[in-house]
Amino acid sequence: AAVASEYSLHPLQTKSTRVKHTNVIRWESTWLPRKCRITFTVCGRWHSRMANGSRAVLLVACLLVAGSVEAQVVEVPLETCWTSSSDFVPQPFNNELPALVLQWDSFSTSKIATAAAGMILKEKMGFRVRLEAGRTSGEAYQALSEGNVHLVMEAWTESNKDMFQEYVAGGKNVDAYPHSTLFGRSGIYETCNRMGSDPNYPTCVAGKGTEPLLREVLATPEGQAYFSADKQIGQVWSVAPENIWTPAHCKAEGVTCDALILHIASEGYDEGQVEEKVELLELRARVAYLGQENHSKAIWNAYVKHKGVLVYGFFPNSNHYGISILDLPRAKIVPGLDFRQQNLMKLAWGGLSEKRGGDAVAFVRDFDLNSDDYAELSRLHDLFGTEQRAACTWLQQRPERWQHLVRFPERKQQAVFCFKVGEGMCTSAYIGGWVIFFFQMFLAVGIGLWSRSFDNAKGVPIADNAREVLEAAMKGLPPPGPASAKSTGLSHRGAARARFVEAFKDVPLVLRHRRSFANFARSTFDPDFELPPSPGADRWVADFSRRTLIPYLFVSRGDGMKQVMVATLALGLFASSISTLLYQLITWETYRLDPDAYAIGNPYRSEGSLSEIVDQTGLKLEALITAFKFFPSFLALGYVGYAISRWRDFQMMCYTIQGKLQTVACIVGGSMGSIKEDRMEEAKVLAFKIYRYLQTMHILVYKTRNPWFQLLELDDFVTLGLLTREEVAALRPSGGQMNEQLVSWVVRTAQEGFNANILPIESFRARDLSVIRGSLATLEAQFYVGQPNLWTALMKLVCDLLVGMFIFGAAFSSFLYQLGPFQVYVLVFAILLALPWLCAQKLVEVLNNPFSASHDMFNTDALVAWSERVTFINLRCGWHGNQSSDHDDDLNDDPTSSTARGALSLQKSRVALAGGPAPGPTSAALKQEVETSLRGADYE
Repeated sequence: AAVASEYSLHPLQTKSTRVKHTNVIRWESTWLPRKCRITFTVCGRWHSRMANGSRAVLLVACLLVAGSVEAQVVEVPLETCWTSSSDFVPQPFNNELPALVLQWDSFSTSKIATAAAGMILKEKMGFRVRLEAGRTSGEAYQALSEGNVHLVMEAWTESNKDMFQEYVAGGKNVDAYPHSTLFGRSGIYETCNRMGSDPNYPTCVAGKGTEPLLREVLATPEGQAYFSADKQIGQVWSVAPENIWTPAHCKAEGVTCDALILHIASEGYDEGQVEEKVELLELRARVAYLGQENHSKAIWNAYVKHKGVLVYGFFPNSNHYGISILDLPRAKIVPGLDFRQQNLMKLAWGGLSEKRGGDAVAFVRDFDLNSDDYAELSRLHDLFGTEQRAACTWLQQRPERWQHLVRFPERKQQAVFCFKVGEGMCTSAYIGGWVIFFFQMFLAVGIGLWSRSFDNAKGVPIADNAREVLEAAMKGLPPPGPASAKSTGLSHRGAARARFVEAFKDVPLVLRHRRSFANFARSTFDPDFELPPSPGADRWVADFSRRTLIPYLFVSRGDGMKQVMVATLALGLFASSISTLLYQLITWETYRLDPDAYAIGNPYRSEGSLSEIVDQTGLKLEALITAFKFFPSFLALGYVGYAISRWRDFQMMCYTIQGKLQTVACIVGGSMGSIKEDRMEEAKVLAFKIYRYLQTMHILVYKTRNPWFQLLELDDFVTLGLLTREEVAALRPSGGQMNEQLVSWVVRTAQEGFNANILPIESFRARDLSVIRGSLATLEAQFYVGQPNLWTALMKLVCDLLVGMFIFGAAFSSFLYQLGPFQVYVLVFAILLALPWLCAQKLVEVLNNPFSASHDMFNTDALVAWSERVTFINLRCGWHGNQSSDHDDDLNDDPTSSTARGALSLQKSRVALAGGPAPGPTSAALKQEVETSLRGADYE
């Protein structure tokens, strides 16, 4: 039926068949393979020379051999428009296409638009672009449906109406996107105004003004002669006879068809539609296919000579040597049968989005040229002569017309976390940013927990077998194990500091020294005489040098500032991890929303963008900190001042206690300077007793403040020679008030000496020995004197809030995107901001108890040992230089010796005070008294 319709007077129009002319067979069918087209074209050259039967046989033969002939698809190189090597080309999101194939049509306007689109897609959006020529506009529909072509930048839907209906409206995987204001129209034009009535067009030199309709003009001999192009302008082209199509009605006998309609080609330009109009209107004209260059030359020649020639044309289109098709008047045809205006479309393969080509789909959807753009492109094409050069020049001159197209909506599918390098924005740098974030968070938590362990290193840690070590030391035996289980954790530079620290590591001197009346009563010139051990410093005073102070402040272990430094490092890492998170999120946002900024390493900035939120948050936090920090400063400075004053008060109280004890010793010892020789032994016994009480009192003051003193039991004072068993038994019920009882014993002993005429009364009327009690009680009470709890709680709260503001504020206000994922400014600034406030709080904590700290602590052993040494000397001042060096104070049986006489006198005094008779001066009684009562535990 299709073959037979070719010989009908009027061509048969069906869905699958359109016969366009008789010399070159064009048979398009939905079931016929596209590769048959070339075979049919070759066979058609002999078509008009054969009989009907032979023609049919030839068509069948062509079908049979068509399977071995393929349509030629040629790749057209895409020129480079932007040659700057500094331009960083963004990449589409996970594009899975080997290349983005664009249809390269035969008409220039489509080529220019395609070249412009290809250059943007390749050089500004990172696609691999391939231009393919060789397919007609109609064949492009099936190639789009099959995914062999991905984009068509200019589609004339009315020119391929059947294909458009079948593939687009029919849902065969082809999507159409219209230009918003770009419309096209093709048709038959005259090169000059033959009517002479329209001033917009040049008037023909030999106009034919009687017949306006083209059909009526061509029906006359004058019209045939007028529109005979080869006679009007001379043949300026080379065309083979088979490239001239003659309609069937022109083959009738007596019909003249010398007029020519100059066409471009039988394919790709409203295929078959001009021929259809000729047959439908029975125009007496033939159609000549000149090719694009000869077609333009013919238009130019006819236009400049004002000769009437019929030409096929369409708009938008490139100029014909400076002449636009709009400069020519349209041939007058019945309106209902003329070519209609149509909205130009862009076509895209429907499966493009599935291949992560959504960025290309968005581009072709928004690639919207208008008539002015096409006019400018046509002018440039006429100037440069090539489509790609014209497209490149227009892109460079008019960036505002296309820059908004460079966007990547497909990137919105990018997840914030990714682990596969090369997938979207998932580069090694981006993955490294997340590694840095989690590493900093982990390190911050780990260092923070580690800093908490410093709180357990307060004071001097002693051994688990410390009690055994202490017992051996008190008895003068070698230690059964290490003197102390661990180092104190105090390691600073300098010999003085080292010596001070070493004093904490062993059993205190006062617990290793054994007192005896024999040594106490010896003359200073006695070679066996020993003073109590000389102690070290009660505290270490640093010199005013950075080499000493800085290590002492931050390097030493313990509960000092090193713990604060480690904690601030953890906080700084935490702030830095927050800023790293912000950097990652801003990078993710930039990749999704601003490809240009992402390409050059800048953040995306817009109202409401994350980078703007970070900047504004930083400013707000800075303003908040400025307004907030006064009150924490007031509370913290007040508390630090109080803590320092309290620490000084502890020091002064310790020295006051020393002074009071030494003063009592000085009073008692100084009062014995005038004692007679026969009363000297009694005086020594009394002085030794006061010495023992004062020293016991001093140790008990610090019993809960020194870890070694805490191990002491009351019976250990017997071993140390400080108490007798009877005195221990008397003290034990007193519990925590032992010092009260000891003060009473000192006063009572002094009173006994006064009553026995050993101590002069004048010494004690002016000075009350009970003043010791007030100093001892004041030291203990100082531990319970402090700031109000509300002050402490409020100070701690507001300072912690301020530190938190510093940490979060630094993460925002010190954030600098150009630094990359590791924000070193944030780390350093957060540490510097938080360090003073944490140090202030730690200073208050450390100075709260100078007896159990590891910094600025007091060595209670040195305090007690030094006081004992002074007390020992003061109490002996009445006799230590008045006796010969060979004096022997050991007990003997001679009741006339000075020692015996003194002991007997003291015994008589005690009996007299008790109201009983004095014993006689028997040697046995005197010796027993001295051994038991005077020497006490020394002779256990």
